[in-house]
Amino acid sequence: SSSGSPIIAGAPVTVPAGAVRVGDTVVVGAGQRVPVDGVLTEPPAGTPPSRTAVTVDEHLLTGEEGSTARGAGDLVYSGSTVTSGVAYLTARRGADGSALALMRTEVTAALEQRRQSGMESLAQTASTLFTPFALALAVIGHATSSRRRLPASLSRVPGANARAAWSTALAVLMAATPCPLSIGVPVAFLSGLSRAARLAVTIKSGSALEALARATVVVLDKTGTLTTGQQTVSHFATFCVGPDRETRGGAGPALPLACVAALERVYGATHPVATALWRHQNKSARETPQIKVLSGMSEPGMGVAGHLLVEGHADVLGVGHAATVVWVVVGTEPWLERCGVDWARPPPGSGSQVFYGIAVDTEATAGWDGESRWTDTATKVVDTLDVPPTLSPRFCGEARLTDPIRADAKEFIDHLRSTHGVRVKLLSGDRSPSLTAVADRLGIPPADVACCLPAEKAAMVQALRSDGECVVMVGDGANDSAALAAADVGVSIGVNELASSASDVVLSGREDSLHTLLQLMTVAKTTVNIATAGVKYGMSASVLQMVLAAAGLIKPTTSAMLQECVDLVTVVNAVRAL
Repeated sequence: SSSGSPIIAGAPVTVPAGAVRVGDTVVVGAGQRVPVDGVLTEPPAGTPPSRTAVTVDEHLLTGEEGSTARGAGDLVYSGSTVTSGVAYLTARRGADGSALALMRTEVTAALEQRRQSGMESLAQTASTLFTPFALALAVIGHATSSRRRLPASLSRVPGANARAAWSTALAVLMAATPCPLSIGVPVAFLSGLSRAARLAVTIKSGSALEALARATVVVLDKTGTLTTGQQTVSHFATFCVGPDRETRGGAGPALPLACVAALERVYGATHPVATALWRHQNKSARETPQIKVLSGMSEPGMGVAGHLLVEGHADVLGVGHAATVVWVVVGTEPWLERCGVDWARPPPGSGSQVFYGIAVDTEATAGWDGESRWTDTATKVVDTLDVPPTLSPRFCGEARLTDPIRADAKEFIDHLRSTHGVRVKLLSGDRSPSLTAVADRLGIPPADVACCLPAEKAAMVQALRSDGECVVMVGDGANDSAALAAADVGVSIGVNELASSASDVVLSGREDSLHTLLQLMTVAKTTVNIATAGVKYGMSASVLQMVLAAAGLIKPTTSAMLQECVDLVTVVNAVRAL
C-alpha cells in the first residue's frame, strides 16, 4: 500500500493516503510508495540536509526500468517508489484523483463495459426471432394447404385436406432449425480457439477472435513490446587520465570494462544497468583479467563504488606491483563527484547515462600483503562515502545504454499494414528521446506517436473506439492494463498479473510474441470468415427449404432429411477453422 507522512502543525504524522488533502506536504522515505500526485519541494526550514539525492522508480506507470533523479519542482505521480533520499511533496491531488487511482478506475470501468461480439449477439437475436417466423410460416402453409385442391384420387378420402394441411405445417417445422446460427457459429469459434491454443495463446472469449478479425487500429506499447525490455550497452568508451587529471585520448576498454562489470555484478545486483554491463563484459571480453572485489557499496539511483584487487596489468595501471588495489566508481555524474572522481568528466552532449572512474589507491596497494588481507596501515573496507586519501587517477569513461528494438518489430508492423490493412499507433510512458527514435526506425509517423500516462493511454483508446475504430491494444506491463481493458481486444505479452487480468488475449512467450500475434490475427480472420459463410449459406438453405415446405413441395420426412444434411454440412464447415 502507498505510504507517506503529511506534515501537520510543523511535525510529520502518519495518516491514511485518503486523508491527504491538496496542499499538504507529504514526506516519503526511501523504499516507500508515493501515495498521491505531488510536486517535489525543498525540505522545511530546520531539516538536516540530506547527502542523498531523491530518485524515483516510475516503472508501474511508465513501464521503464530503473530510477530517475528528481529535483524541486518536478511532478511525482502516485504509484512511484522513492528509491533513495527523502522526498518532500506538495500534494496536487487527493488519493482519489491520483494517477494510480485513475488507472484503477479505468480498468474497472472498461472491464464492466465488455460486451458480446457481434456474431454472438446476432446468433442469439436471430435464434430468438427465428421461432416466431417459423411458426408464422407454418400457419400460413397450413392455411394455404387446407384450401388447395387435391388430386381426384385423394379428394374423396375423408379428412384429406386436414391431413395435407398438417403435413405442410409439419414439413415447415421440420426445416425450421437455426443450427447454422446456434450450432455453426459456436463450433467455428471453438475450433478457432483450439487452433489458437496450439500457438500457446490464451484467449478468454470468442469475441476476442472476432475483434482481432475486424481490427482497424493496433495500438502498441514500446518497452517490452516493440523492444526486448532488456538494457544493453551500445557504446563503451575509455579514456586515459594523465598526472594532471586531464583526459589523454582513448585507451583499450578491456581492463576498465572488466573492473566496472566485476563491481556491478557484486553490488549492482539485479539492477538493469548492472546486468547490462556484466553481460556486455561476458560478450566482448576475449580474456578476463584476474579481478577480485574486496569491498564496496551501492546507493539506489546513483551508482556503486568499491575497492578491487587487480592481478598483473602493472604497465596499464602505471604501478610496479604484481597486484594493484584500485578504487572504482560507476554511476551518475553527481555520484562520481561525491566519490572523489570529479576528474572523470564526460564529453558535452554525449548522451550517455552511466559514467565511471578508476584510480589506483596507492596506500591500499602498498598495504596489501598478498594473502587476501589488509595490513594495519592499508585502507579498510568501504562502508561510507569517505574517499580514499591517496588516489592516482588512471581511467575514466562512459557507457550508453539502449533497449534494443526486437529483430522482427519492423517486419511485424509492415505485415500489419500490408496484410491486415490496419493503422499502427505507438503509445508509451517513456519520456526520453528513445521513443521518437524507435518510431522513426519502425516507420511510425509522429502523428501516431504519443507519450502518456496509463489513464491518458486508456482515454486515447476510448477516443479511437468512439470514432468507429476497432482497436487492438498490445502491451506487457501494469501501466498498460487500463488501455488493455478499454480496447475492443487487449493483448498482453508476458505474465504480468494485472495486465493479464485486464486482457482478452495472453501471449505467454516473449521471444516470438509478435510473430504469434500475426498468426493469431490470421486465425481470427479465417475463423470469422468460416462462421460467416456457414451462417450465410446455412440459413439461406433453411429458409428456402421452409418456403418450399410451406408451398407443399416437400414432405415432412424429406424436409427432416434435408435439414439434417444442412446441419451436418454446417458443422463440417465450422470444423474447418481447426
